[in-house]
Amino acid sequence: MPRPCSTSQRAATDGYSRTIFLSEFPICGWHGEATEEWLDETNMSFNQITENNGIFCSFGTNGRVRKLVFSVYNNLQGTLMREIGFFSDLETIELRSVAQLAPGNSLVPRISFPPGLRGTIPTELGLLKKLTRIHVSFNGFTGQFPTEISSLPALERLELAYSKLSGNVTFHEGDLPSLTTLDLRATLWDSTIPEGIGYLTALEDLLLTKTRMVGSIPTEIGQLSMLTRFVWGGAYSTGTIPTELGKLTKLTWLDLEYANLSGTIPSEFGNLVGLAHLDLACTSLDGTIPDEFQSLTGLKTLDVSGTQLSGGVIGNMCATSTIAFQKTLV
Repeated sequence: MPRPCSTSQRAATDGYSRTIFLSEFPICGWHGEATEEWLDETNMSFNQITENNGIFCSFGTNGRVRKLVFSVYNNLQGTLMREIGFFSDLETIELRSVAQLAPGNSLVPRISFPPGLRGTIPTELGLLKKLTRIHVSFNGFTGQFPTEISSLPALERLELAYSKLSGNVTFHEGDLPSLTTLDLRATLWDSTIPEGIGYLTALEDLLLTKTRMVGSIPTEIGQLSMLTRFVWGGAYSTGTIPTELGKLTKLTWLDLEYANLSGTIPSEFGNLVGLAHLDLACTSLDGTIPDEFQSLTGLKTLDVSGTQLSGGVIGNMCATSTIAFQKTLV
């Protein structure tokens, strides 16, 4: 049968139940059955984080906490305590308040976010070397981005979207070697795209839209050879599209909508042979769409509405029936 959490870690999680979460939840709970041999061999949580909420401990003899998972309309309130640094076996932190429809015009539904967790993100997260995912989006965290997170060797997903963090972030060589997803949408106010972003060479998803990030897209973005999705934009961004974006041959989704970009589209975009979605709408780009776009045979959506871009290549691309060209806002 599943074993309970160890005494020390049960006491710590009991503290969390009183301090953070209003709704009841299992300190250690499992659903279904598993043999003793299977439990000992896997030493893994039986719960799937997409199906359960709670504090889940590992199977095996030590009963260490492996996952903190509270989402899907849980009413999270309070702060994230510094004591979280004691959970040395923690692999997943998923603490997010989920947006809900608010009263308003039924044709234009309003989205409201629960207040969520407040305060700062504790620097003690940097002690949790087994962490693979931090998902604390849609909370009210304030203060600076905790640089201590950058030292986590196993972290694969860092999701801080719709927080109220501020200040510039700098990454260094060797930081976050396993990170594949960085989601900073609508956070990091009055900052720039993180300096040293090119060091995060495992990145596949980079989501930076709806922020007040100032400045331009750094040329080092071209070092992210594994990148498949890049979303960046906002009225505070400036500059031109760097030609280095043309090096990202694994890109399938590029969204620069509402970025205050000027100049022309680099002809190097013709190298993005895997691109399926390209959104350049509502930018200040002008000139002609490069002939090299005819190489983008997998492109399904191209939106240049609200720009001064033009080019006969568009007609040629539409004739192939592989493009759904959008010339109006969607």
